Amino acid sequence: MFSIVPIASCPYCGAGDIPSMIQVKMLTAIPITEKPIKLKGIFIINDSGDDRSEFFLLNAKQL
Repeated sequence: MFSIVPIASCPYCGAGDIPSMIQVKMLTAIPITEKPIKLKGIFIINDSGDDRSEFFLLNAKQL
């Protein structure tokens, strides 16, 4: 999952709404980091109305 807030921040404790998150399915696992990274993959908008993430990045790889 990608979020605009860092891991150390709780999106549920801040003011306002929970930010949108991107569910990422990597081709190869990468280590967790708080540093910016670049990914490339197939971007999909979830407009089905279900409870999953709003956005998906499939077959992603780190650039």
